[in-house]
Amino acid sequence: MAVFSEATLSKKKQILKQQVVPNKILIPWYQKAKAAIKIYFKNVRDHTPIYKAIDAIEKEAMPLKDWSKTNQQVSREALKKMMLIRLPRLLNNIEYEVVTVSARSIVIRGVEIKTAPEIIIMARINGDIVYGAVKIHISKSDPFNSQQAELVATVIYQFLKTKVAQPGEIVLPELCLCLDVFAGRIVGADKSHFPSIMDQVRSICREIIKLWAA
Repeated sequence: MAVFSEATLSKKKQILKQQVVPNKILIPWYQKAKAAIKIYFKNVRDHTPIYKAIDAIEKEAMPLKDWSKTNQQVSREALKKMMLIRLPRLLNNIEYEVVTVSARSIVIRGVEIKTAPEIIIMARINGDIVYGAVKIHISKSDPFNSQQAELVATVIYQFLKTKVAQPGEIVLPELCLCLDVFAGRIVGADKSHFPSIMDQVRSICREIIKLWAA
C-alpha cells in the first residue's frame, strides 16, 4: 500500500496484478537482517544481536548465485545502517516485552491489508497496558519517503487498536513505528494526522477496488 500510494497508474496495475497472480517462488530477501533487528528490539539498549549478525554474515562463504550475493551484501549494509538510526527515547525509557498475536491483517473499505508488524510490544505505563509495533522496510533501491512511512505507521496504529488492544488498553501512536533502514529513519504515527491519513488510506482502497474490477 505504501508503494501503491506514490506509484504511477501503470505501476499500480502491476502491483495489483502481482496480487491477482502471486509469485509462488518468493526469494526470502534479507531474512537474517530482519531476524537480527527483531531480536535487537527485545532490548534496544543491547546492540549485541546486530554485531553478531554482521559478524556471522561477514564470515559466510561468498555465494555462487547473484541474488544470494546481493542478499548477503545488502543484509550486511542494512545492519550497519541500523546501528546509526536513532530510536524513539520512549523505547529506551520503558520496560516492555515483545508479544505475538494471531491477527495479521486489517480490512479497510473491503480491502484486506496485510499489516503483520515484525515486532509488537506491550508495556505497563502508569498502571495502563499499552501497545506499540514496528514494521521493518529494507529496500536499498526503493526506500520510503516520510509520507509513505507515516502511512504505514498509521495503518499499524489502526491495526493495533482494532485487532490487538482490548477494552481499557491503550495503543500509543508514538510507538507505532515504520522502520525504514536504508532511508535511515523510524517514523511514528501522529494522532493529529490520523483522520487525514486514514482518509487517504480509504481513498487508496477505493482506487484498488476500482482497478481490481477492471
